[in-house]
Amino acid sequence: MRLRGVLAAGLVVLAVAGGAGCSSQPQPEAREGEASTSASAEDGQPGATASASPAEEEPAEEPPRLAPGDTVTWVSTHPEDRSLRTEFSLTVEGVDYVPDDDGVLARLRLTIVNLGQDEGWFAPYGYGFEWKAREDAYPSLGALEESPAGEELSGRYPPGFTATGEAVLRIGGPGGILSYVEETTGERSKKFEILLPEGEE
Repeated sequence: MRLRGVLAAGLVVLAVAGGAGCSSQPQPEAREGEASTSASAEDGQPGATASASPAEEEPAEEPPRLAPGDTVTWVSTHPEDRSLRTEFSLTVEGVDYVPDDDGVLARLRLTIVNLGQDEGWFAPYGYGFEWKAREDAYPSLGALEESPAGEELSGRYPPGFTATGEAVLRIGGPGGILSYVEETTGERSKKFEILLPEGEE
């Protein structure tokens, strides 16, 4: 009788242990599910999204602004080949005005030097220089002709080449701002500005 009681008690213990084991089997799966859910929730955190977003672009630097007597250097890119680049230097020797039937001619005395090791182009005419009457004005094309008295400034500059001469630009009136713009394979880039002195026609 005692043996049967002991066996019966043992069977009860085994049954309870077996039932506990069955009830514990789904728990690891539930934990795995919980882990994957929390991981996906972590992926959706604002910090993770912010770190994946591209960095904001820095604002473009303002081009240097020159007055008579100032010098600027810039890297010039060939208008038809981006791989051809050289460094230029330009000095504004002086500015004066000449009356004209269609407005005012600004006569710029410039010295230009190719400081680099490759051939470069300086093109003040056509779309080279743009003029605007004031800071917030819309720019207009102003470079229309060149004084025959000065050495021609527009064209090819071999390495080390220096030219001093005059560029004569038709503008709306004395003063304002001239911007020198280069165009390379369809993209335009402002290299520097010249603040024209106020004066009488």
